[in-house]
Amino acid sequence: MSRSRAPRRHAAGATLVLALLTVSSLALAPAASAHDKLKSSSPGSGDTVAPPGALTLTYSERLVDTGYRVVVRGPSGEVRGDVRVSGDQVVTRFAEPLAAGPYDVVWRVVSADGHPVSGKLSFRVRAVATPSASPRPASPSGSARTSATASPSTTSPAATSPSSAAAPTSAASSSPTTGAQPTSGTGGRSGLVLGVVLAAVVAAAAALGLSRRNRGAGR
Repeated sequence: MSRSRAPRRHAAGATLVLALLTVSSLALAPAASAHDKLKSSSPGSGDTVAPPGALTLTYSERLVDTGYRVVVRGPSGEVRGDVRVSGDQVVTRFAEPLAAGPYDVVWRVVSADGHPVSGKLSFRVRAVATPSASPRPASPSGSARTSATASPSTTSPAATSPSSAAAPTSAASSSPTTGAQPTSGTGGRSGLVLGVVLAAVVAAAAALGLSRRNRGAGR
C-alpha cells in the first residue's frame, strides 16, 4: 500500500508545480506585452487647426532618448523641424509656419523596456483669413489741386467772354455819344446865330418902315 501511494504523491506534486508555472506565466504575460503607446497628440489626429508652431506627441510611459524619429509631410513635402524627447513626450518645433493643407505624421519611439513603437496620424491646417484691402480715401490736397487745375479751364472762358463782349459794346455805346455831342452842339449854335440874324433883320426892317412912315407924315 505504501508503494502505490508514493507515485500518486509525486504525480500530484508535479501537477501542482505545472499549475503554478502556468498561472505565473499568464500573470507575467500582460506585463511583458504592455509596451508604450501614444496617448494623445497636439494637433490631434483628424483635427483641422490654425497653423501650429509645434507638434507634441504624448505617450503612456517615459521614452528612451535614442532611436526616435518623427517625419511630417505636407503639400510641399517633408517639413523641417527640431525634434526633442522630454520624459513621455516628443516635441517637434517647426522651422516656419505650416501652409494650408493636409499633413501626415509618421513617428517611431523606443519605450522604457527597449521595445520600439511606431505609428502615424494626420491633421489639416486651415488657411489664415487675410483682411481685404479697403479703398484709400481721396487726398484733400489732391482734390484741391484738381479743383484748382480745373477752375481756370471752366471759369476762364466764362470770365473772359463777358469782358470781351462788353468791351465792344461799351465802346460802341460811348463812341456815338461822343460823336453826337459836337454835332448837336454845332447845330444848336448855328440855329441860334441864324435866329439872332433873322431877328436883327426883322428889327432893322421894322425900324426902316417906321422911319419911312414918319417921314411921310411930316410932309
